[in-house]
Formats: sequence, structure tokens, C-alpha cells
Amino acid sequence: MPPDALEREIIANSWANEAKTLRELNLRDDKHIVRFITAFTKADVGSGKSYFLMFEWADGGSLERLFATKPNMTGDLVKRTMIQLLGLAEALKTTHELGVRHGDIKPTNILHFNPADNLVIGTLKIGDWGLAKCHTESTARRRERGQHTKTRFGNLAYEPPEVELGKTQVLSRRYDIWSIGCVMFEILIWLLYGYEGLNTFRSDLQGGYYRATPWYVLVQEEVDGKVQVKARLQEAVEKWMDTVAEEAVCDTDYALGGLLVIIRRRLLIAELPTKTWRVVFGDSQTDRQTEQRGAKLGALNEAAHPSGGQVRATSAVLVALLGKEDSGILDESNRPNDYWLRDLSQSVQVPNQRKEVPTYNTSSQSRQTC
Repeated sequence: MPPDALEREIIANSWANEAKTLRELNLRDDKHIVRFITAFTKADVGSGKSYFLMFEWADGGSLERLFATKPNMTGDLVKRTMIQLLGLAEALKTTHELGVRHGDIKPTNILHFNPADNLVIGTLKIGDWGLAKCHTESTARRRERGQHTKTRFGNLAYEPPEVELGKTQVLSRRYDIWSIGCVMFEILIWLLYGYEGLNTFRSDLQGGYYRATPWYVLVQEEVDGKVQVKARLQEAVEKWMDTVAEEAVCDTDYALGGLLVIIRRRLLIAELPTKTWRVVFGDSQTDRQTEQRGAKLGALNEAAHPSGGQVRATSAVLVALLGKEDSGILDESNRPNDYWLRDLSQSVQVPNQRKEVPTYNTSSQSRQTC
């Protein structure tokens, strides 16, 4: 059925806004953001016009397609992968500085460009900006509570819990940080256990069914006599993180272990503060300065929520944590000789996790253990 006048207007406005965002991103010339070429329309019988966006061609497909290949685990591959993760973090920082939230970070929206030297990882770039949101401030108003059953912002599997938490009145650019944390953990699983391991993880998360399942659960807790809904990581995710942490190659003194610490302590943080607050380090005066200072000091445990929990990083902090200075992942000073890949005499095998999802309740639905 052809779109009506209102639908055509929505499509045209969305196309124009995305093209505008893409032109602005092009000006930043970030090598980890897919290059926008042009936007054009074409007359279409019935609907009036069709709208097109043209981008550079990703000869390797997407990250999801890369997952289907078998990684030959070497220190060089680990280092190259970390460089690409830093690049993705820098791309998010670029967009966030422009006041743009991507809103749909997932493996199929991270494009893979084959390397000239025929090594596996190549170049990863963020694409598909159709759900990107521009803000005049650091956050944008979320839809009214109760409307979340009608439409999603992005893919349910990589969507952060604040979308469902009614008490959270804004969706910030930290939305993307949760999503990139999910993607980075899947990359870590792929490096360790290959596509078989990644599929096992996803099956555990989904309870054995092929369906989009969030990485968090909502639970009801009684606080001071009042029932509150809070978010926490899925038990399946927690179990896999525990398993990965036990691998010899993921000792925290080594690159893979350091990445797991960042994902667990600074990216996949379920609860966000309900009001603006500051992290204080020394005499720094602004939120951005304090967060960057905290990251450069390697303060994974110090940047804490006022209630005592951890804080989900900003993209600027993530860049510092992955970077080449001040004990970032890519800072090779004072590291073990086999920092990029610890002795593999203890081979890794795909874990045999349970294939069920914990029971949880939300205001809109109730899901039972499979």
C-alpha cells in the first residue's frame, strides 16, 4: 500500500535530516565513520518519490559477516583488533561532540573493509545513521512512559535499559556506550571462541530461541517500603563474563583481560543517575575534564555513581581507556612481553553455559524462564 501524505512527509524529513547529519560527519573526516557520497531522489509511480543515500562500498560486508570467519588467534590480531575498537570509540566521540547519538549500534551496522595485507580484521566503520538523533544539549527527551511497546529506538538486543526504566526521563549519548559495550564483548567472545562460541553465547542469552533479547533484566526491589524497578545485567551475560575472566589469556595484566574490565566496569552499567552530578578528581572544574582525568589515571574503580555503583563511560572516557597513553589498552609501556596474547598452552574451549533466561517483570510485559 503506497504511503499517504503524512507518511511521505515523515520519510522526506527523515531522509533530509539523515543527509544533513551525514554531511556534518563527512566534514570531520573520521576514518571509522562510513563515508557519505550523496543523497538523491527518484520519481516513483504511486508514492511520488523514492529517497536514496549513497555511501562508500564496504567490500567486507559487516562485522556480523566477519564473525562468521574463524579468527587465527595471534598477538598481532589482538593488537589490530584493539586499534579498531579505539577507532570505533573515536568515531563515537566525533559524533557525540557534534551532538549526535547514533541510536542503533550493532554488528550489522558496523561495516567491515577488507585489509590490503589480507589479514582478518581490516577496518571497521560505523554506518547506518537512520536513527541518529541530533541534540542541542547533551540529552534528548525520551518518549512518554508507556509508549515503549509501540516502537523501539534501535535493535532490542543492543538497546540499553534506560529505554525501559520509567524513572529515566532522558536518553543521553551514553545510549551508544551501552550498545558498543555489547558489541565489544561479542568481539571478545569471537576472538576467544570463534563463531561457534558467539552463537552459543547468543543462544544462552536468548534462552535457546532465536529472538532479540536485551542484555539486561528489570527486577522489582523494595526500598524504604516502596517497590522500585531496577535494571541489572542478564544472568547469562554475567556467567559468560565470569567464564571469560577465568581464561589464562584474559588475566587483567594482559590486553584481553584489560578489555573485559573496561566492558564490565565502564560500559555495561545498567543504572544511570537520575540527575546531573559530578565526579571529582583533584581540582578539575568540569565534568569532561574530571572524566578524562579519571580515565587517564586508570581510575576504573574511582569514577563511581553517588550511590556507590559504577558510572557508564562517555565516549571521551572510552577513548582514553582504550588509547595509547596513561595505561590505556594500547599503551605498551611497562607491559609483559606477551601482553597482546598470553601463553596459549592452556587452550580455550567454547563454554557450555546454561541455555535459559532469568524470569523478570516490567510494567509492560512478563517473561518467564525458558
